[in-house]
Amino acid sequence: MKENLWVDALEACRMLLRFQRHTRRGRQPFLCACVRCPIFWDSVKARRSEDERKAQKEEEKRVKKELKEKKTKQEKTEKKEREKEAKK
Repeated sequence: MKENLWVDALEACRMLLRFQRHTRRGRQPFLCACVRCPIFWDSVKARRSEDERKAQKEEEKRVKKELKEKKTKQEKTEKKEREKEAKK
């Protein structure tokens, strides 16, 4: 059991060093698959927050579009009513 933990610790250090080397060269950091790795969880959190921001933006766009459609519909009906009154 202790041997496995030691191997996991060495692997995590290796992954961290590789990650640092990778980012220093200006490349996109790769995703570490180790569940204990803090880099993995940071990237997961970042991805989740990014997805939430995208969803919120899409929701805002949808609401704006619906409001715009309602407004144009209302303007059309008002225009028709004015035309009917003008004919009378």
